[in-house]
Formats: sequence, structure tokens, C-alpha cells
Amino acid sequence: LASKWILSFSGGGFFYLALCDMVPELHKEYHLKHSIVQVVMMIVGFTVMFIIGYFEEDIHNSISC
Repeated sequence: LASKWILSFSGGGFFYLALCDMVPELHKEYHLKHSIVQVVMMIVGFTVMFIIGYFEEDIHNSISC
């Protein structure tokens, strides 16, 4: 149980560091098309990570069998 909390805290720290580095770069882009693509790709990345986390046990069971 404690390892899940430690992993969650560590993952949150990595997200924080990554977003602190990415968000200022997003503000430098003035073309609307590029800004939309960047935001959509961030949403896609978060969605993929959520799906992997949601189905983590099923993925683990299918690989270990």
C-alpha cells in the first residue's frame, strides 16, 4: 500500500517538473494551429497514460500468462 503512495507522489513530481518546462514553451508559440496541436497532443498523452493505468492489472495478467 505504501509503495502505491510513493509511486503516485514520484509520478506527480515528474509531471510537475515536465509541465513547468513545457508550459512556458507553449506560450512562446503565436500560431493558433501549432498551439492547438500542442494542446491536443498533451491531452492524447494524458489519455494514453490514463488508459494504461486503468487497464494496468489486465495488461499485467495478459503478459504474465
